[in-house]
Amino acid sequence: NPTAVAAGYDHTCALTDDGLRCWGDNERGQTDVPKDLKNPDVVVGGGSLTCALAGDKLHCWGYSQEVPEDLKNPDVVVAGGGHVCALTDDGLRCWGDNERGQTNVPIDLRNPTAVAAGWAHTCAITEDGIRCWGLNSQGQTNVPKDLIRPSSVAAGTGHTCAATEEDLRCWGNN
Repeated sequence: NPTAVAAGYDHTCALTDDGLRCWGDNERGQTDVPKDLKNPDVVVGGGSLTCALAGDKLHCWGYSQEVPEDLKNPDVVVAGGGHVCALTDDGLRCWGDNERGQTNVPIDLRNPTAVAAGWAHTCAITEDGIRCWGLNSQGQTNVPKDLIRPSSVAAGTGHTCAATEEDLRCWGNN
């Protein structure tokens, strides 16, 4: 029985009682589950990449598969078009494709509690609200000023959405 599912651009992965299984397009190796991956808890899919968290070790494969060696205790992991971000003991870390600045975490980002990765942009919930950076071709990083107490954030190709205490708000490409 599947316990979690993740989808990338042209591939899908599922955690089952037997481990992790991936299928679909494998042009960049995104469905080739590493042999040394044991007992993953979380799986995420990006453009042509997949990552799985097993305990405190993050494994990534496909495009942008290089996990920083000094990544400490990743807790939350998200994948975008070609980049990956993780909330760790040290804050938010992002790596991979940075053509549009999507991995340039703002140095003044304070206490991130959630993160979302779009195709070429990234957003985080902090004590100050939501901050977004990277590609803004369709207004996807223009966070509404009247967004009150966001509890979750999700990012797509050209849009971003956030749940608040009052409603669901989206911005960018409609």
